[in-house]
This record gives sequence, C-alpha cells and structure tokens, in this order.
Amino acid sequence: KEKLNIDSFPECIPVDEPEEMISQETKRQDIGEELPVYIAAAMVNPKGDERQNEWVSVINLSPDEIDLTGWTLSDMKRIPLELDTVLAGEQRILKPGEARQIKPLNPLALSNKGSTIALYQPMEGSERGLRIDRVYYTQKQASVEGVPIVFSYQRKNKS
Repeated sequence: KEKLNIDSFPECIPVDEPEEMISQETKRQDIGEELPVYIAAAMVNPKGDERQNEWVSVINLSPDEIDLTGWTLSDMKRIPLELDTVLAGEQRILKPGEARQIKPLNPLALSNKGSTIALYQPMEGSERGLRIDRVYYTQKQASVEGVPIVFSYQRKNKS
C-alpha cells in the first residue's frame, strides 16, 4: 500500500475555491516549503486596461540564485501562465533578495472579487508541478483601484 505524504493529523490543506478540491483518488499536491520563494504582491485591480496592467511579483528570500525556467503561475481557473513566456533569458534568474514582476499575465485573469494565486516549480511526474507558494486575497483587498496587494509569509519550522 502506498504511504501517504502527510506529516501530521489533522492535515491543514488550504482550500478557498472549488477548483482547489481534489477527489479521493487524486494524489495530493506537495508543497515546497523548503524553498523560500514567495508571491510578494499582486496588482489585481489596476488603473486602465485590466488585462495588460495586472501583475504578480515573486521574491527570492533564499541565499541561492533561483532559476524560474519551467515555473508557472495559476489562478486555479484557467490555463497556468508559463513564466518562460514572459521572462526572457536572464530575467528568469532570481538572485538572493531579488523580486521580479511578472507581466502580462494572460491567460490568467485576477478577479476583483477575491481569488487564489499559486506558484509552481516543475516536478517530474506531476502535471501541475510542486506548489511553492499560494496566496489568497479578498474582494475588499481588491476593491482599491491602482494599489497592489502585498502578501506576508510565515516561515514554517520543521520540528
């Protein structure tokens, strides 16, 4: 019998939208908590053209360079955005402490009613990849036009 990849019970799996729920037969996603790369901010409700002016910022808080080749962003509803399509060459390398603005986000569309944004690293044998970070924002946070939403993070101690 296959061993479950669950560290503790009850397991806390953040689910904010129906698209994040999985069936009993589906293997649950791993979360890459060892890699300190985070979704730092998002311009969800920009002034002007929503489709062209939305962006997501990713920050590297590790001591190492991170290559974003093959990484994806997802809004959990549409086809994920492959970062390779918007970041060219050296832009795919995040140095320690460096942040990168991902723009444009097409095919993603950040809802002004609140939604989830997830960041995935490629992982062999997984269609979606290894989830590195996931943030949720509310309709209230998205209601102010032209102001980015800044996300905080909590470092988890493995004990």
